[in-house]
Amino acid sequence: MSWVDNIEAKARILHDQIAGMRVLAAEHGLDPEEASAPYYGLLRELYENDLPFARVLDSSDLVLRAEGPAADDESPRLKVLTDLFSGLRDQVGHISRALAGLGDSIPGKDIGVELGLTGLARGSVVLGVRLRRPGERASGEQQALPGYDEELFIATRSAVRQLAKVTRYLSDEGLDNDGLAQLVPDPATRDVILTAIHKLSPTGRKGVDKVTLTTSDDPANPIALTLKSRKMLASSLAEPVREETHGSFTGVVREIDLDARRFEIRKVKGPGALRVVYDPATVPRPKELLDVEVKVFGRIAKDARGRPRLMMMEKHEVLASSDDTPDLFEDGNA
Repeated sequence: MSWVDNIEAKARILHDQIAGMRVLAAEHGLDPEEASAPYYGLLRELYENDLPFARVLDSSDLVLRAEGPAADDESPRLKVLTDLFSGLRDQVGHISRALAGLGDSIPGKDIGVELGLTGLARGSVVLGVRLRRPGERASGEQQALPGYDEELFIATRSAVRQLAKVTRYLSDEGLDNDGLAQLVPDPATRDVILTAIHKLSPTGRKGVDKVTLTTSDDPANPIALTLKSRKMLASSLAEPVREETHGSFTGVVREIDLDARRFEIRKVKGPGALRVVYDPATVPRPKELLDVEVKVFGRIAKDARGRPRLMMMEKHEVLASSDDTPDLFEDGNA
């Protein structure tokens, strides 16, 4: 049963109760309108608040609710909506491109994220996001999505839906790292998701105090992200590798996230791809590493199969400039 079906079932019960109350009131000489007024109030709240939210839940892979002074209006300012809209879309894009690199896939420029937007009850703004399947066209598009295959779609949608689940492992005391490791065994994917949650958390500067993430399969009692959550995540993401195992790997740098201070290297012998966390003190001009062959050294975190997946880089060596690096997408290399 969908969430809209649940709301409609509740509405039918209220309609029956209203009808019964009006009959009962008339039999006892009471005003039917006055007797049934509380039930009409519940019905109004159901249609105005719960039903729109249920529609978003049913049609979305992830739902974001923002609360705070900027959202505390029947008609929130356009900038609030556009900031939330673009922020959510950017993070889903980062997730897809990171997973593409880690999975040794070739992402298209546009991963085809369709965002559904709705404003709900006073005091909140709700955004729903749904990922379009490969080949699914959005309104007005002339062709299917390029370079966005079924495997990447499934991995991205799973990671996007896990955003809401991962927030449940956050508390004032910090991250439940053991619980997170069970939910998302791959340390690189876990780092991708935590990075996205950090960027979606309120900054305290845009009139949004709380952000909650929910999914249709687990919408109850979501954990709110706050400025405190953002600071705690920033501290955790600065040192994401707790293991003391060291290693060195060679590959070509792809997909640099300058804000998160991370990049992926591809065509790595053994693991295939590796997510690398760098210190700006040791990489003052990270953009210059894009498409460059490098050897990285540092502490590594492995997945359940023992594959190195995430590195806290301590130093690196440039082995070949971008002009000397072979094309990864040539036949036999892709």
